[in-house]
Amino acid sequence: MEETGFCVNKSDIVLATSPVSYEPGMTDSCCYVAQVIIDVDKCPQQEQQLQEDELGLITICLSLDNLQEELEAFVRSHDSPIVVDSRVHAYASGLAIQKLLKRTDV
Repeated sequence: MEETGFCVNKSDIVLATSPVSYEPGMTDSCCYVAQVIIDVDKCPQQEQQLQEDELGLITICLSLDNLQEELEAFVRSHDSPIVVDSRVHAYASGLAIQKLLKRTDV
């Protein structure tokens, strides 16, 4: 709930067992990837609980069906610079490629 404002049941969290690198070859920074199911109807968004270095974070809800297009539209809709986290962008790109491959039956 800290960054997003959403509450999540522990049973709805799937945590990867191996860490992944933030910046391979540059630092030894690592994180764990989690998949989370959020039922926004059962748990409406609460106020974010951000730390000092997180004050620029905002939470937005986008459809997974067209995540890449929705992210691009969100960035274009703002006059001030919006920077999408590279991991979110990579996930959105993967979903878009999967959708394309399903249409072309490759």
